[in-house]
Amino acid sequence: IEGFYGPPWSWDERGEMIGLLGEWGGNWWVWAPKSEPRHRDAWREPFDAGEIAGFASLAGSGVSISVGLTPGADATVDDLVRKLGQVADSADGFTLCFDDLDEQDAAMRHARIANGVAQSLAKPVWVVPTHYAGTARSEYLDILCRQLHPEIEVMWTGSTVVCDTITATEAADRTAACHGRAPLLWDNTPVNDAMMRDLLHLGPYAGRESALHGAISGALVNPMEFAA
Repeated sequence: IEGFYGPPWSWDERGEMIGLLGEWGGNWWVWAPKSEPRHRDAWREPFDAGEIAGFASLAGSGVSISVGLTPGADATVDDLVRKLGQVADSADGFTLCFDDLDEQDAAMRHARIANGVAQSLAKPVWVVPTHYAGTARSEYLDILCRQLHPEIEVMWTGSTVVCDTITATEAADRTAACHGRAPLLWDNTPVNDAMMRDLLHLGPYAGRESALHGAISGALVNPMEFAA
């Protein structure tokens, strides 16, 4: 999941990395770069011609593409369907990023939007909830997970935002907090944005229990700001 803050990758870099991902056995790529204007700050603006062509260039590689969007507090289902519909021919799914927003009591609205997008565009929808870290129950998660369609995945970053270790027990606790929905792990490694920008995270994917494989619905890793 290209979900970091800072300069986004180029379309050529994305294409190269998706090719490698396919060689390594990966099956999904999520476009959700925080600093792309039409992903977040200018989410309502239509994708431009270069972006539409860029998504088209990523399609057909054997790796499924999910297009992410961070909708504002006034977003409607129609707004999102209109925007994401521009790239529906290239995308295999959509990710709605409700993380890092100043909305703490919007669970019902988030569920309504996600359900509406999934129904209208008829493709897999994943949600990054406002409460995306930790293992405790919350009123937000209770409402969100009760209202969401059963096939919509709910993402989770682990016990905190950036984790040295993630265990199967933590994933099971999160599943319980989400009313039986196994989490789709958004793993913030080897990402190096924000206060980590002067760090170069090179090394094996470590600190994740092997038993975690059976306790989550999937794993997405957030890469470094540098494609190379």
